[in-house]
Amino acid sequence: MLNSLQQRFWQIPSPIRYSLSWLLAISVAACYLYFSWHHFDDPTRRDGNRGHTYIDFGGQYLLGRMLICSQGQHLYQRPYQRTILEEAYPRQNESPGHQTSDAETLMLWFMGHDDEASGTSPSGPLYPPIQAFWFSALAMLPPQAAYRSLQILIVLGAFAAGLGMTFLFGRRLWWPLASVAVILFPGFASSLSLGQNSIFSLNILIWGWVFICRDQPVWGGMIWGLLAFKPDWAVAFFLVPLWTGRWRVALAMVASGLGQVILTLPVVGWHSWIDWLGVVRQAVQVSQVDEIWIIRSRDLFTLPRRWLALDASGGDAQLSRTATLVGWGLWLAVVGVTTGVVLWRRRRVRALIGVGPAFLFLAACLICIHAMYYDVLLAALPVFLLYWGPKFPSRICHALIGILVLAPAVPALKLGEPPTETACLLGLWMLSGWSWIKGNSAEEPPTK
Repeated sequence: MLNSLQQRFWQIPSPIRYSLSWLLAISVAACYLYFSWHHFDDPTRRDGNRGHTYIDFGGQYLLGRMLICSQGQHLYQRPYQRTILEEAYPRQNESPGHQTSDAETLMLWFMGHDDEASGTSPSGPLYPPIQAFWFSALAMLPPQAAYRSLQILIVLGAFAAGLGMTFLFGRRLWWPLASVAVILFPGFASSLSLGQNSIFSLNILIWGWVFICRDQPVWGGMIWGLLAFKPDWAVAFFLVPLWTGRWRVALAMVASGLGQVILTLPVVGWHSWIDWLGVVRQAVQVSQVDEIWIIRSRDLFTLPRRWLALDASGGDAQLSRTATLVGWGLWLAVVGVTTGVVLWRRRRVRALIGVGPAFLFLAACLICIHAMYYDVLLAALPVFLLYWGPKFPSRICHALIGILVLAPAVPALKLGEPPTETACLLGLWMLSGWSWIKGNSAEEPPTK
């Protein structure tokens, strides 16, 4: 019966099927937007929703708002942050009788703390000053209006990413279906609800690769350099042009990133960048002991702490050191094996789609330090490159991709938050690497 339905579907004229695909894409996007729009509804609040009060959105908003309020020289200084937040998050919008204000709650979530003896330590979200400039347009709006606008932009970003995928694969992948696949991919729903920016990072990766595939390496590298607003991902994906010997891409990426840093200096000064490094150092320490951070991370470095040192804050220094060594071991193993396979397949290292580039992009996703559950969305590019490549490796890959897509449902089933996505990406990385070693790759350019 299923085969009969498939045959009838393919007998439908192509324009009608394409229209049905767009209807599906718009319907799926509307459903995701609706549920995320109401995900954090709170009838006890006067403004009806608390999504804009979480650090995922609030941290980005704060940096942009400080820039708008001419406080760029004090981006990571707590007294100035508190003043800006108290003005942007008025108490009359909160739940009556709530003791801790939205502004103070955000201050508690940020790195840093008030110290009466030594003043204040650098404080704030982990984003560098570049993010203040990227977010400044939205920060002109009140927090909730900016949060809603960002949610709409995230949905539009899914369609932009889908369009980039169609450029990579031509007529083999329709724009609406590629957009649906992006929306269904792990990490999208979380970023949409929280107002996170993973979809914009994914677009940077996709469109940079589109230009690289069309023999415009400088433009591709310049686009990838926009990842400077998330330096951990910029460093991870910088290895891809190094592994493939695309030196112009690497140089353009560095020039783009440094250019953004230099452009911020007249507004924020060097000291803001130094303060940001202080925030990063604090975050490295907190990420090793904070249970929520450990459970919701998806990077290899933090992975062993789930089982070895989840209670490291209790004082078991030996378990903490063991977890650190195991984490570094996993990280070095992925980097070392990937480099070895690249040297083995150096004559085919410039393949554009298929198991070769998928293997490299998966490695970059795995070695990013401090990757969170919503950052898994960036793995959509290598999964597409693998799945839609000239030689799809095996049925095991089908199974892993299926589990990967279903992984976000695991917490909803009250099964905790196992690192299912990380395990699937590791499996796909190993299978694509093995397939590449065996020679199942092709130098196939995208359809122009």
